Amino acid sequence: MFFMKTIKFVFVFLIITLLLIIQIYNYKSRINIEKSMAERKKQDSLYDKQYKKIAKDNRNLKHIRHDISKQREVTDAIERITDFSGNVIEDTIDIIINEKKRKAQSLNIAFETDTEAFCFDMTEVDVVGLLSNLVDNAIEACERTGKKDCKVSIVVKNRYVCIINDKLSSEKPMETHFSTSKSDAKLHGLGTEIIDMIVKKYNGSMSVSDMDNKFKCEIVF
Repeated sequence: MFFMKTIKFVFVFLIITLLLIIQIYNYKSRINIEKSMAERKKQDSLYDKQYKKIAKDNRNLKHIRHDISKQREVTDAIERITDFSGNVIEDTIDIIINEKKRKAQSLNIAFETDTEAFCFDMTEVDVVGLLSNLVDNAIEACERTGKKDCKVSIVVKNRYVCIINDKLSSEKPMETHFSTSKSDAKLHGLGTEIIDMIVKKYNGSMSVSDMDNKFKCEIVF
């Protein structure tokens, strides 16, 4: 009788011990899995940050490359001009407007201007980036219409910039986030991004209006 009780006790003890070992094993396994998942999540987060940084750096490099051509246009134009006012910003605006007017006229696009002193402290590089991209986008929109009486109008006064251009009524830039079907869509998108970045940099506000066959962009600093 005593022997049987002893065997039963030992059996129960072994079962309980086995269950405890299994629970301890499962607990340790769960802890290891949780640690592994936490480490994986941390690693994924690190990779994500690195990827975003690389993407941002690459995007910034593309912005720089894109605007180098705009800066070069102004530099080339300066070599042809001998009459300067002495005000760097005003001279830069005049150069951009005249060069873009020349470009528009070569494409049979009417180009109207209304400019006065730009009373805002902005770097020469940003003035070129802002106005050149604005006008180039407007001229390109006019080109796509194929019309002979297409027009671009630009106003630059004090702290205000406004540009109105003809466009295809089928184009809905506000609905497509200013994307384009052009072969150089990526470059067009970069120009739009640069405009937005410059406006935000100087705490300005920008409003756009799609008027069927015309497009209007107003910027106030």
